Amino acid sequence: MIPQNSPFFKLPSEIITNILENLLLQGLVTCKQTCKKFKELYDSSSQLQYIAELEIAGMKDNPYCSMSVSERLELLRKREDAWAALQPDFSATITIPKAPAGIYDVTPNTYLLGVAAIPNEILTLGIQSITLPSNANEALAAPSVVYMTKHIVDFGTSIEEHDLLAAVTIASTPDHRLFALELTLFRHSTGTLHDQAEKPVIRLMQVDTMVSISIEISGENLAIIVSARDGGGPDELHIFNWKKGTRKGDPMPAPNLGLCYLREDLLLMPEIESHTLAIMHIPHSIPGVDDKDLPISLITQLALPPLAPGQRIAYVQCRCDPSPTAGDEYPQYSPKNRPFFNDPRCAIMVMEMVFFGLEARKSYLAFMHRSTLLDLLPGGWESKIKLPEPKATSESASSRERAPESVQEAVHDSPPSDDSSSEAPPQPEPSSSEPASTQPPNSIPTDQGAPEESNAEPTNALGAEGAQDYADEAVVTLLNQDDDDDDGGGDDGDDDDDDDDYEDEDEDDGGDVDDHDSFYSAEDHEDLPSAQELGISLNNEALAWNTVADGIMYPILNTPGNTLGLMQDGECALDGGTYIPPIVDWSDWGPRTRWLDATKFASVYITSTAGQRFVRIDKNSRAQNSPIRILDFNPYHVRKAHLSNERYPCTDRIVGVGPEELQDESERCLSGGVFIEDIVSRLPYIESSTEKYHGYDAVLLDEQRIIGIINAGPEEFSSVKDIAILHYG
Repeated sequence: MIPQNSPFFKLPSEIITNILENLLLQGLVTCKQTCKKFKELYDSSSQLQYIAELEIAGMKDNPYCSMSVSERLELLRKREDAWAALQPDFSATITIPKAPAGIYDVTPNTYLLGVAAIPNEILTLGIQSITLPSNANEALAAPSVVYMTKHIVDFGTSIEEHDLLAAVTIASTPDHRLFALELTLFRHSTGTLHDQAEKPVIRLMQVDTMVSISIEISGENLAIIVSARDGGGPDELHIFNWKKGTRKGDPMPAPNLGLCYLREDLLLMPEIESHTLAIMHIPHSIPGVDDKDLPISLITQLALPPLAPGQRIAYVQCRCDPSPTAGDEYPQYSPKNRPFFNDPRCAIMVMEMVFFGLEARKSYLAFMHRSTLLDLLPGGWESKIKLPEPKATSESASSRERAPESVQEAVHDSPPSDDSSSEAPPQPEPSSSEPASTQPPNSIPTDQGAPEESNAEPTNALGAEGAQDYADEAVVTLLNQDDDDDDGGGDDGDDDDDDDDYEDEDEDDGGDVDDHDSFYSAEDHEDLPSAQELGISLNNEALAWNTVADGIMYPILNTPGNTLGLMQDGECALDGGTYIPPIVDWSDWGPRTRWLDATKFASVYITSTAGQRFVRIDKNSRAQNSPIRILDFNPYHVRKAHLSNERYPCTDRIVGVGPEELQDESERCLSGGVFIEDIVSRLPYIESSTEKYHGYDAVLLDEQRIIGIINAGPEEFSSVKDIAILHYG
């Protein structure tokens, strides 16, 4: 307790307020409860209230926004009230302008969807981008379209941080058995090759069959998984510095499409065969060090709940939105009139796991905070990372070459989008890979192999009319084969000797991907063994404390089925290595998660989460309208709802808090024959439902909106016809 006559209170109120601005929520609450003077200061300061309420909402302030603090605070409170009551401030329906293909993505302000070369065909030659409205009076922007001359397998985005759209294309090669995969980096706002990429067109690898692609981007790091859809190829994880166009480390085995950044330099990948979540460290590029020499280090593995006999994981997808940024900087390409943004550290990761057993397919959803996963890292792990010393020689001029002018011009000359007048947003100086912010964390404005450049045909545009004359018939044949026979695909993938133009490490399978199929095609994964079938026990004895040469942090797996490509016990050197922490047992971290049986959900799009919320709708909502349900995992919201005598009518239940007799019931997810025992998960949440019923085929979520998917027909994988926007702020 500070006496009211303390000399501290003789300071001007402005100075005391400036001091308090450096505190986080807990510190502000403590000060407010200390004495009457502090309470009066807090209650009279919009700035202190904004700092506290931002943290409660799980959001970060936009330093590029020109709004006053009082305006920001008003918008924040309006937003929080709208989400709590599930009362949108406006709604709209947008018709998809071009014939859609199956690939898609959702960012905080944009819905992106592939463009089919021919309606209802698999071939994808474009990406259409729809800017979502933020207020009722906002005119809908004309959609932009990037067309390419090569079939687009899939794409990834980092629009808010880098104005980046990364597309993977496939094309035939002179060897009729092989197809070339390329990664092309565009500016999303202009559709031109990204000017911050030294090599905007990167050769990825050659493949001989269909693949699925997963791309995640954070800071300078672009992680991409190439996975053979017939289960016969060496599925691989590749990591690039997208700005330099260089590969970090070597390709790693990755028999699964799930990827999620915990931090710019920390990547989580679900590991099917060892039945764990692997967390890896990706070093920043170092001047004078070849990126290929940087060690990709496994930091720890988190065991998943043990499976029942005869069960195996078919696949895992995960998402945690938004992705972290370099140095935790505010994403510089976010709208300047948007005063805040979801804090990546507070965000929920959702993981969809599909299992196959003796009877039927079963699917579960698991939820956990990104901050929880970061807290599970072993203490002192960063000090154990050994990085190579910089070389004395300077970077070669060849590594700084840009794409050939012919390639750049070809892409720049692509047919203009429907909004030909669109321009790139103002571009602040890009943040570096290292933290470079000069702003205090709570600074609020006052009311005052080494990949090579492709020399193949330019990945430029075709007009929508020309798409029907697409000439790469070998790719069309490959796509049709995969569409006709999902579980086909021979095992003649060992054509290494015929790959003269690509590095040996760049061998894999290639082809088309449909986000729906990647979720629901059982045949793709039926040959995958379970951890039990591989003899892997899920306890701390499965990993030994051991030493790895060259300071690479790798667990030494003492059992077969080591799909991360790690050295086996006895292969490592005993001198100069690094000790490795054991696996984190499920019982030690599982209760901090929440598991739900997803069998009755409508089609589970992995883009159904943003910040700390998850959205779902009943499976039969197309036939019989249903309410939209929101799960809110924000701990402050849960606590407030639990303690409040007045609840919003939309609040159906508060799970994970309350009387002890209800706690036991709510913390258990029935095993359903998939797991050895029921899953105990105690992460609390609020479940709310809309008053209005909707007939959507599926629902997505971004920072401001619920997005209802309206398909052209009743079939489960029918193409998207319209999207409905329910805006909350």
